[in-house]
Amino acid sequence: MRISIAGWQSQGLRCPDVNVDLRTGEGTPFHVAFLQMPNGTGKTTTLDLLKAALSGEAERWDEATVRGLRRRGETHLGGNFKVKLLVDGRPLTFEIDLDFENGRATCLTTRPGSGGVHRRWAPPPEMRRFLDRSFLNLFVFNGELANELFKASATRAEDAIDALCQLYLLEDVSEHVEKAWEKAAAGRAGPKTENALATLRTKRTDLLARKVKLTRMREKAVADMADAKAKSAELEEKIKAKTAGMVQDQSDLADARTAEASAVADVKSATTAALAAIRLPLALSPLIGEALGTWKESLEELKLPEATSAQFFTDLLKQDACICGNPMSEVMQEQIAARAKLVLSTSENGQLNIIKGDIEKYEPEPGEPSYHSGLQAKLADLSKARREQLEAEQNVRALRRKIIDAGGEQVKQWEAEQEAEDKRYGELEDLIHSIDDPGLNVRPAEEIFSLARIQREIDEATDKITEATNTVDLRAKTATIQAIINRAEDLARRTIKRELLDACNQRLEQILVNDPIELESIEGHLKLAGQESGSEAQMLSVGYTFLMTLLERGDNRFPLLVDSPVGKMDGSVRRQVGRLIPDLCSQFVTFVINTERADFVTAVEGKARDALHLTFFRKTDGTRRLMTNLPPGRYEETSNGVLVNDEGYFDTFDMEVEE
Repeated sequence: MRISIAGWQSQGLRCPDVNVDLRTGEGTPFHVAFLQMPNGTGKTTTLDLLKAALSGEAERWDEATVRGLRRRGETHLGGNFKVKLLVDGRPLTFEIDLDFENGRATCLTTRPGSGGVHRRWAPPPEMRRFLDRSFLNLFVFNGELANELFKASATRAEDAIDALCQLYLLEDVSEHVEKAWEKAAAGRAGPKTENALATLRTKRTDLLARKVKLTRMREKAVADMADAKAKSAELEEKIKAKTAGMVQDQSDLADARTAEASAVADVKSATTAALAAIRLPLALSPLIGEALGTWKESLEELKLPEATSAQFFTDLLKQDACICGNPMSEVMQEQIAARAKLVLSTSENGQLNIIKGDIEKYEPEPGEPSYHSGLQAKLADLSKARREQLEAEQNVRALRRKIIDAGGEQVKQWEAEQEAEDKRYGELEDLIHSIDDPGLNVRPAEEIFSLARIQREIDEATDKITEATNTVDLRAKTATIQAIINRAEDLARRTIKRELLDACNQRLEQILVNDPIELESIEGHLKLAGQESGSEAQMLSVGYTFLMTLLERGDNRFPLLVDSPVGKMDGSVRRQVGRLIPDLCSQFVTFVINTERADFVTAVEGKARDALHLTFFRKTDGTRRLMTNLPPGRYEETSNGVLVNDEGYFDTFDMEVEE
């Protein structure tokens, strides 16, 4: 399936009235379409309306949202927005009718050959999944999305995979079978058990809700931790840059931090050694070792259990030679037979022999220190390592304070902000630890944060419900299906990520041949191989490559509509990204302002099959001067806006913000 944007039309809305046509004279979409719009012309509103019309979410708008789309100061009763698509060359139109008086939005869909106009959002069944809002955000977005794919505090890359591959449908199946069991169990309670079951069901429902809340809380905490860490690092770089002139102090601080890291490592090593020694009870007190030794000495001398060893002596008497190697004589046979009884005992004595042997394993060799002495030495090493760590930390604080004080008020403010971020990081780390804790020591009145504890209580409540409703077999089948689904989702996610990484890296080898870079993994966000970050051009190139490689999975092709694709990049970055984009998509539509035009537009044009250059501005007193040099026959004028279709006018338009 190939989806293209043929154009859109707005009337009576907050953005100016306009009819944008992105098609050539033959009716096919331009490969590239530039729409130059000064800030304040309604780019963001247009982008939001496009998404709302395509996804059908306008049907769920409240009155405030609907009325907020009417231009300020106007009293007209309605407005309209229409977006026109081409799906494999066939027209498909989505429309939003806005009733400002009643605060209501109505969606309409026009599908020639399929019943004409439908007064609802009614896309073809095969298109529905591509028009979900989460999926739309992959090809209709602000230029910042490409950068957000790399943020450790975000999960946009993982979310993009879920949206395209619809892995959430597996979760829907799991929820469906869960509800099937709940429905079956709901009708099987007797009158005596109904009240108890109601209590159990309420408890289970509350626990499930708590589990969802904690899971989301943990996900947010992980993202916020990454954000706090990034902000702290950014502030640290600012402080370093501001105090760069203090060369010797910075060098001393770097050395002090190296010493601090070494001291921390020593503490960890000493702690590990001490904990290993503490596990042996003999190390905790010398009295334990002395008591064991006294007990061992009080046990009988070494003897063999008669039940298992008597046959040994019987067989030995029949041999021609003794086990010592000498010939077996009658005297020796008599002595062996007589003394065998002295070393044979009951089977209980065999257990005593085992105990004595075990005790001897833990008795130190002559000249070696006792386990207790060894533990005391390790604790002394730990105490020393901890003192050295505290001294190293104090040294770092003193040197850093010297630098901060010399840096002025700005640096002190940055330090305060950094301390706040570090504190936030620590609090979030504690929260995650409490959520990951097994929850074995939770007091009855204490709020539960342990996911493991929550899951145990859910399982316990579920088991009681299944027994009371005689649905044990059905519950087992439900659990089996859910386990299969979870396994399938995990395998699918890992397989898709691996295939995407391979495809992206193969593409990047060709695109960035002079500036090589490689993706290492997709774990919530994109992670580069061997480096934390890359140049701005590299990051955007990888971001766009990932998005389009993802969108091209299968036989489907999508347009790319981007607001401000290059932002504040310098010229060289704009040229690199501009040369990249046309090769990644079948249609590229972009909103730009005049300051984004330099370098980028020319670079895109050089790689595009054909290009459309539109300029759109609002009619105001401040823009009246722009009406004097419009190219004849190349513009369309409405009551409040002007759309110019002319490359020369596009290239010379010098307005960045509506006046």
